[in-house]
Amino acid sequence: MNTKNPTVWSGCRPCGGGQKSGLNWVLFLGLSVVLWVLSGGCRTAESLETFDTNQAGWVFRQGQAVWKQDATAPGLVLGFNIATHRDGRTQVQMLKEIILLATVQIGPAHWVLEDPLRRRRTVGAMVNGEVRETPGRARWLQVALGLSDRPVHPPWILERPDAGEVVIRNPETGERIELFFDL
Repeated sequence: MNTKNPTVWSGCRPCGGGQKSGLNWVLFLGLSVVLWVLSGGCRTAESLETFDTNQAGWVFRQGQAVWKQDATAPGLVLGFNIATHRDGRTQVQMLKEIILLATVQIGPAHWVLEDPLRRRRTVGAMVNGEVRETPGRARWLQVALGLSDRPVHPPWILERPDAGEVVIRNPETGERIELFFDL
């Protein structure tokens, strides 16, 4: 505050001075918090069960995959692990050497797609044992659906050219994921 002339406020001149700008700042901050809370939507995150693959009833398989983002892209070689339970639960992990790229879990009521590199987690509902809707970027969810003998979502196509081989492709983008099970 200016001590020589008490009628002049110090602070942000464009805002009109210290006290006015302080009030504007509080209103701005309060409004920002309200908008942030409302932008989260009305639905709270549901608690999801974690899969304990140490329980009885799980079958484990692994293999290699070649992922091409489009028809002209070079293939990226990945590893995958799949755990399936006799009750239909499935967990798929996609790896590049020791780096976990994605984990997908499919349960009776929900599916979860986790991308640890981007710190993203997407959750969706299952209806009558099928995925209701999938986000456009959910290529790894399509892989999990295909590996667990569930239908993939258009425009994705599932093919089984040979025993121990699964191909999941998107004809619109040219993206292709070929999976080969270890024998």
